[in-house]
Amino acid sequence: MGGAGAAQAVAHPTRGRTDHPSPFRRYVFHLLGVPENSVDVITVPDTPYLPMAQALAEHNLLEPLRALVAERPTARLLPTALDEASAALATDLRIPAVPYETGIPSPGTLRAVAPMNTKSGFRTVAQSLGLRLPHGRASTGAELGQVTTALPASHQRVVLKTDRSADGHGLHFVSHGDQPSHSPPPADSHWVVEEYVEHTRAISAQGHANGYPGGGGMRWRDAHERRLMRRILLAPAGSAREGTRGADRLDPALGGHLAAEGYRGPGSLDLVCTQDGTLYALE
Repeated sequence: MGGAGAAQAVAHPTRGRTDHPSPFRRYVFHLLGVPENSVDVITVPDTPYLPMAQALAEHNLLEPLRALVAERPTARLLPTALDEASAALATDLRIPAVPYETGIPSPGTLRAVAPMNTKSGFRTVAQSLGLRLPHGRASTGAELGQVTTALPASHQRVVLKTDRSADGHGLHFVSHGDQPSHSPPPADSHWVVEEYVEHTRAISAQGHANGYPGGGGMRWRDAHERRLMRRILLAPAGSAREGTRGADRLDPALGGHLAAEGYRGPGSLDLVCTQDGTLYALE
């Protein structure tokens, strides 16, 4: 969350100004040109299965945050992942959610974007757009054991992913014939079980959706990422190797979908590249 300029930032994760910031925090302050004593940092304890915007109230941190926002009339909310909980927090704090400077996105936009922040929702959208995905399926915690033992019959190794996670958290790799190495998850938890794709590179492409279907959809940040997006978005889903068909333009499938739903702001696409150059979208 930030105000008008870095010096009015409200960040997370230890309440109060810090006279002795960590080396990483000092590095960030120096990189951004932010005075070290100008930042208030609030730690939100990790609360499984609860969005951070809701965890604030769970840990009685909403009032301290509201007090900090009151000191900064130009404060804005910059959520890591736009969802109904973060939009509700912005409304509660009476501040806009970046980059929606006049308020928050519409309920329709929130409903459309919410699935994209989950593994299963992304698979559904990606399949409808024709993106190439590893073979897999969504599962509840109650079904996970059955689904896991069924898939390795055709795939030597599978990956179990908690439905809403990032940065590799909650990943479990299971080879054919392995015995369960952890306790069963809650029956009502949500997972995706996918074929493990042997790959030579793992890539995260970063882009920005402008929110206007006629304005180009998603703009990927650099030429390398634009080439990757052409390959994965333009290749037939069953082809073994991508060509350069449509190399003069970036296919608007993913960005166009987001723009059509009124989404504006950052986005990323994680993918892997096999030895023969085939790309698979992951999330």
